[in-house]
Amino acid sequence: MNIENITEWGIIITAIGTCIIAIASICNAWHQRKHNRLSLRPYLTNFINKKKNNKLTSINFQIINKGLGTAYIKKFKLLDKEENIYDFQEKMEEILEEKGIKNRTITNLAIDDNPYAIFSNETETLLEIRNEDQSFTLEKLIKELEQNFILEIDYESIYGEKFSMNHKKKL
Repeated sequence: MNIENITEWGIIITAIGTCIIAIASICNAWHQRKHNRLSLRPYLTNFINKKKNNKLTSINFQIINKGLGTAYIKKFKLLDKEENIYDFQEKMEEILEEKGIKNRTITNLAIDDNPYAIFSNETETLLEIRNEDQSFTLEKLIKELEQNFILEIDYESIYGEKFSMNHKKKL
């Protein structure tokens, strides 16, 4: 074998090796991107926190982001059984006013075109009701609200993946 043949074979082997390395790098980048998306996926869930101190009863309806990524709230809707859509804050104010509950805090995360961000492990209190009147229980009120309304929150990840949370659907 002469030097020219060895050089040609060296060039061919180097070219094949370079192609294999390039393909491996592309595959690695694709897997890394997929891993990053999964690692930064938000997951919203809800819970009700009840406290009782002497005569004061308080109930908080809260959502928490249990995922690792930030959840960007896009839509925040309150639906009744007929699927009519209500503004969360307005409807809660109306219902609580009818029940005579004055001591309350209501947070509406729907902020027009600017999405509201809930970071990983962050908790947002959507509805806080404090009651000293013992003529009715807040538990009954919450149960009534849960039976008659559905809270839906549409949100996105940092990568633009779309998700939805329905307070009645649990995994």
